[in-house]
Amino acid sequence: MEKERERLVLENQGLIEKVMRCNCVPREFWDDVRQEAEIGLIHAARSYNPRKGVRFSTYAWVCIRNQVVRAVTLKSLRGYGMASLNRHAFAPTEFLDEFFPSDVGVEQTLGTIFDSEFEEQDFLNRALRILPSRMEKVIRMRYGLEPYKASMSCAEVGERLRISPGSVSYLAKKAIRMMRDYAERTIID
Repeated sequence: MEKERERLVLENQGLIEKVMRCNCVPREFWDDVRQEAEIGLIHAARSYNPRKGVRFSTYAWVCIRNQVVRAVTLKSLRGYGMASLNRHAFAPTEFLDEFFPSDVGVEQTLGTIFDSEFEEQDFLNRALRILPSRMEKVIRMRYGLEPYKASMSCAEVGERLRISPGSVSYLAKKAIRMMRDYAERTIID
């Protein structure tokens, strides 16, 4: 059994590179995140059940991706910029990346649009207020915005709101689209 797991891990090393490229892992995190991705692959090999009818590579992809996303998020949150943003109840980088898509970095984008942290917070609150209450709650819970202290997974949000994780994901994407449209209209005006 142990030999089979070892074989699965060795034969599927290429998945790690693919997942990291697909998730746009920043170069400065590459080595650390690769180690985390290895852990995801090992976890996949240990918990894989071929009787469920899913190919190992499909199952491993999800395990590796989850580990990579978690590692990148933790790495990003450790930086000074994110500590400052979280202290003021701003959104994590992944949220800001979705909200302000650009070739320019998030800090530079926000710096050119807003003159102060207060303006950033005020703008984010105004953008959240345009959303229906359920969508606003989903965004606040997903990204750890006040009054919630930490970001939650789709499953955790779904459990609290008594909806499926898929519905949470759908509502979050729709809310981000609405907020992005609001941002474009407001910034252009």
